[in-house]
Amino acid sequence: MKFGFRTQTFYKWGMDRICKALADIGYKGIDVSLEHPDTNPIMLSNSKRVSKISKIISHSGLELFAVSYHMSCDVSTISHTMDIALELGTNLVITNGDPVPLAGAQAEWSNTVNRTKKLCEIAEKKGILLAIEPDYVPGFTVASSKEFEQLAKEVNSPNLKVNFDINHAVKTDDDYIMWMHRLRNFFAGVHLSDSKGRIHDHLMPGKGELDWGKIKHTLDEIGYDGYYVIDIFEEYDTPDMTAREALTGLKSVWGID
Repeated sequence: MKFGFRTQTFYKWGMDRICKALADIGYKGIDVSLEHPDTNPIMLSNSKRVSKISKIISHSGLELFAVSYHMSCDVSTISHTMDIALELGTNLVITNGDPVPLAGAQAEWSNTVNRTKKLCEIAEKKGILLAIEPDYVPGFTVASSKEFEQLAKEVNSPNLKVNFDINHAVKTDDDYIMWMHRLRNFFAGVHLSDSKGRIHDHLMPGKGELDWGKIKHTLDEIGYDGYYVIDIFEEYDTPDMTAREALTGLKSVWGID
């Protein structure tokens, strides 16, 4: 099994320190969050900066699993994010759906489909897999597995994928196991954390209400063999402790030594 960590938790750390800590803890992969001060799209508009970050990751021994960005979904920004991903050394970009509609539900859905088509055309040319996370925030157009399924049908691109963020799935759908089965053919990545009810809290594995046995069984059943990326929102002053505890917790709930 391959375990990775999303870098957003290390908001106050530089990338060199982040990579060393994660490698020392025992992670094999990394999901680089572009919401981090060291790796935001403006900082990474500089090719020398991108090259430096790429070398830091490579020298640490970590594998770059994905680049993720949730601050914007417009075509130009996500296209730039795709370029950053390729320069860093991955073809997987994880993003969310769309912001709160301003044009009304029907018009915004049409905008979403058209925007996603444009993004997928760019992704196909660049060789990028674009993985969207359905978002539970009221008003988002891609707000459940059913809506992603409809989007995928209308966009009809082999490069459109889904990222299974369990903390979103428990809020977008009544049954997160069915969420997984419904979108099994679109899986590109997995973000893991625990949850209580429908609060967006990204808890340590084992500290919430999720059935981790069912989650692992379903991931195995649908044939997912990528990284299990931990995406935790905890104490930013001691992110290394958070990352260590999270990995220990995930292995514990899955009965891994």
